[in-house]
Amino acid sequence: MAPRSSIRPVGLRTELADRLLPDESRAERLRAFHLVGPDGRHWKGPDAIPPLLERVRLRPAASLLRRSPLAFRTTARAYEWVTRNRGRLGRFVPRSKWVAHTLSDPPIKATGSSRERCLASLQRAVRPTLGRTRARQPLTLFVEVLPVLAGVAEAADVMGWDKRRVITYIDRGRFPEPIQSLASGRVWVRSDVETFARDWRARQGRRSKNR
Repeated sequence: MAPRSSIRPVGLRTELADRLLPDESRAERLRAFHLVGPDGRHWKGPDAIPPLLERVRLRPAASLLRRSPLAFRTTARAYEWVTRNRGRLGRFVPRSKWVAHTLSDPPIKATGSSRERCLASLQRAVRPTLGRTRARQPLTLFVEVLPVLAGVAEAADVMGWDKRRVITYIDRGRFPEPIQSLASGRVWVRSDVETFARDWRARQGRRSKNR
């Protein structure tokens, strides 16, 4: 609904976020969502909802939140509930798409719901650029897969737990082995944690049925 260039998503752990939110530590940033205007004005948490609604062309809703303290308090409570339960809610969100691109200039991009579909889509996108003769020949893609990583906080979100419970499972040897232990903490491949989460929930479901 919004103009394509009106909102630009930015990761809260990126250098761009460091520049846009200089007064917020990375830990503080992760407690809320933020909106930064072209003039540098900054809103966060529930206060960012009205200006965000305006930018996605929902001005009547934004106006209601500004006029009605009751409507704003209700919206703020809903936002805070979602924030507290985002780990549990995350399990109901479809998994992200795979994204691939070539190293050519300009790059050719493709997406897919799985690695195989993403690569098939990339092959289809690349063939028209090869010319008629080469396009009919077998096409070999050399692929470098960059896994999505997760720290303790991200692992807790995947599991729907708090970080203390994750650490308890780690200390008891009941959590997947991290691929690296850094000074800042342990790091996992996110898909390993997601697999563990599915298996753990399946076990909990079976135990509930047997009671």
